[in-house]
Order: sequence, then C-alpha cells, then structure tokens
Amino acid sequence: MPARVRSEGIALYAKGFLNDPIETDFKLTAEIDGEEVSYDLDGAQDSCTCAVFQQNHRYCKHIAAIEEYLKNQDKGSQETKDKEIKGAERALFGENVAFLDAVNGETQLNFNTDQYSIEVQIEDKKIRNRLQNAMIHMMKSIDAPDEEYERLGLEKN
Repeated sequence: MPARVRSEGIALYAKGFLNDPIETDFKLTAEIDGEEVSYDLDGAQDSCTCAVFQQNHRYCKHIAAIEEYLKNQDKGSQETKDKEIKGAERALFGENVAFLDAVNGETQLNFNTDQYSIEVQIEDKKIRNRLQNAMIHMMKSIDAPDEEYERLGLEKN
C-alpha cells in the first residue's frame, strides 16, 4: 500500500470516521467516511465500495483506516494487560503494607531502605504458620534471594 494512501487512512481513523466496526467470521466490517468496508482478518478478500478500491482491488484509504483501527486495538489490549499487572502489583504492595502494619502496629508507607528486618516469636502454631506463609508471600513479591529464605528458616515452596 502506498504511503500516501496509508497516511490518508490513518487520518480517517484519527478523525473518527470509522463507525461501529463489527467482527464476524474473521471479517471486520464498518462504514468509513460513507463507504462500506469489509476487511478479511485472514488476509484473503478485502473489499470497499470506494472508486480507488474498485479500480485496484487491493487497497484504499478505507482499508488503511481499518488496519489502523486493528493496530490500535492491539495496543489497547496490551495497555489493558499492563494496567491489570500494575493493579495486581499495587494490591500486593497493599497486602505487604497491611502485613507490616499488623506486625509493627503502624503504617509502613515510607520505606527508605531495600533491606528490612522483622523478629517475631509466636507460640501458637496456627498463628506462626500463617505468619510464615505471609512472610513467604511477601518475600516472593519482592523476589528475595534463596539465601534470605534460608537465613530466616523458611521454605520457599
């Protein structure tokens, strides 16, 4: 596809001329700037009602607009995944802060060092096991080296 045609398609997409794309049976159909476009997601049979496509049967600015739409959909999917991962990391951070709050009895939001030390002696076996599991979970979340697990007498699992 010529660069000029691709640029025109990108401009159509950016201006919002791609209306209500519908995906069915590996085809994406849409109305773009008054033209009916069918884009084959397998790459076999694209079509458009515009004069340029009717002449060359391969490309036009409307096909380019659909391709830009698909490219941006992929980016949006990746951004959504990134946001989900960051949300999970924030939730894990919140769990770690809550754990440290429970142990220390105060909020631990201003960490100024990369190394922490906690010493706890608990007689109740059930509580001790829950605390050990919480410690293991926290250490996994910060990718603590195996030596730290050994030093604390914890099994990495």
